[in-house]
Amino acid sequence: MLAKALQPYGGNVIWRAFVYSHEEKTERSLQAYNEFVPLDGQFEKNVSIQVKNGPIDFQPREPFSPMFGAMPKTPLAMEFQITHEYLGFSTHLAYLATLYKEVLDADTRVKGIGSTVAKIIDGTLVNKNITAIAGVANIGSDRNWTGHIFG
Repeated sequence: MLAKALQPYGGNVIWRAFVYSHEEKTERSLQAYNEFVPLDGQFEKNVSIQVKNGPIDFQPREPFSPMFGAMPKTPLAMEFQITHEYLGFSTHLAYLATLYKEVLDADTRVKGIGSTVAKIIDGTLVNKNITAIAGVANIGSDRNWTGHIFG
């Protein structure tokens, strides 16, 4: 409904694939996959689904989300954590660029070798025009918003 309302104005909807249900019997890492993958191809053309880099919740080490490569008919956006919430709680410096690179370079092999997450996100693997990468950050009431000099 929202996507249809925005279409005449060239607007896009980015819908976050953030699914947690304590009532769901399915293992948490599969909940977003089970919720969204069956809907592949049913969204309006101006809808992109924003998927966390990993299937759990920004853990320092986890594989890339299985949703990348499982929704060829739907534009997917990458969601990276740029806050240090799970990486030192904003009191320690954490360098995240290598994590981002590792995820973007990961090969889904959905269309053979070279089907990287980056090619899914930038639309080149499945001919999508809507592309996005988002960063999730926490801000606080500190003068520099984060309480950390590098933040």
